[in-house]
Amino acid sequence: MRVTWDDTTMRTRQKFVNAVITGADFSNTILTNANFEEALIGGEDVKRMCLNPTLVDDSRDQVGCRD
Repeated sequence: MRVTWDDTTMRTRQKFVNAVITGADFSNTILTNANFEEALIGGEDVKRMCLNPTLVDDSRDQVGCRD
């Protein structure tokens, strides 16, 4: 999935279950409650997504953030 989600709000618990995410841009996107269960996310994408302060709780664990 190469998509630009810049400045998007994921208010409806968006599901990216089993998605392949590489080269996607989630900059300035509200990711609270997004579901990334079993998603395959490229290493650089994980780094960028983990910088997003709205990626919290289970969503953060599902993405693979290490802090």
